[in-house]
Amino acid sequence: MKLDIIRTKTCLVIEKDGKYLAGYGTFLGTVRWDDHLSNAWTTRDKEKALQVADEYGGTLMLFNPILWRTQKL
Repeated sequence: MKLDIIRTKTCLVIEKDGKYLAGYGTFLGTVRWDDHLSNAWTTRDKEKALQVADEYGGTLMLFNPILWRTQKL
């Protein structure tokens, strides 16, 4: 049961130069990077995450907020 909870909380984040993508806006053309993982933009949509990582030059990472661990995808 605990493993199911950990698995369902795992999401994707984008890392670049030791910072995490915290937000982006196609309308205003702004991108915000943050040192803190807690502020990172997260998604479970792999296709969207790959698109955003490619667009902004970041690396796609798995992130589990329960274990507070990241892993390169």
